[in-house]
Amino acid sequence: MQRTMVVQRTDTAQDARYVTSRFLGDLLSIHEKFGMSTVAKLQDLAHDIELGLTHDCLSELRLYLTAVGADEPSRVYVYERVAAGSFAPSAHSGRIERSRALTGGSLEVEISLRNKEIWARLEQTGQLRRSWQPCNGRSTTGMTAKANGGYASGELSLARTMYTR
Repeated sequence: MQRTMVVQRTDTAQDARYVTSRFLGDLLSIHEKFGMSTVAKLQDLAHDIELGLTHDCLSELRLYLTAVGADEPSRVYVYERVAAGSFAPSAHSGRIERSRALTGGSLEVEISLRNKEIWARLEQTGQLRRSWQPCNGRSTTGMTAKANGGYASGELSLARTMYTR
């Protein structure tokens, strides 16, 4: 009897591509359900996130969903780099909960970097599609947190937490 041994090979770029495709599914779901942003802008965001993951310079990203006329976001999705196997990854992307209050609202994005020098190099060489500006970071104080799955491939994992008011 012949046996085959399967060896797991990790390729960071391939893992980043997989995780980012799932993240893009979430973005497109937000666009479809709430009419926030444009598909082109969301694809550009996913591109930049994939580069950040591939070059290991991104630690966290936050999506702030704000209802029309509101000053504060009513929902925040936080995607955080975590150790592989530390959460139960979602089987499918786009599992964004509906909310009539968010229809037509706005979407803002913040990222946290683990390596600012590499990110700056990506910006300087024109590899990023979006214009990124420094920010102070918005607080989720007073919001209720709920573990909300996430995505993993190889050693690359993004856990998603949903915060609501």
